[in-house]
Amino acid sequence: MANFPVFQVTEGEWSSGKFIDILGLKIPAHFTPDPQLLCDFITNFQTRPDDVFVVTYPKSGEFNYVRIKIEIIVFCTKY
Repeated sequence: MANFPVFQVTEGEWSSGKFIDILGLKIPAHFTPDPQLLCDFITNFQTRPDDVFVVTYPKSGEFNYVRIKIEIIVFCTKY
């Protein structure tokens, strides 16, 4: 079993949540009780030919993302 470092940033009295370093990615610790299971999932993940990735420009705002998501849901339920 691999060892996954746990990070926590502290500035003055403020402390961030705990993060686990998995494959160079800092994942919030509350996302997984078993880091090895998440590491295996990420390592073995494969896309399918019919997968769709929805991406937006950085700093484009949550409104645009929500609008795109709603349009996809409405389109998929209509047709």
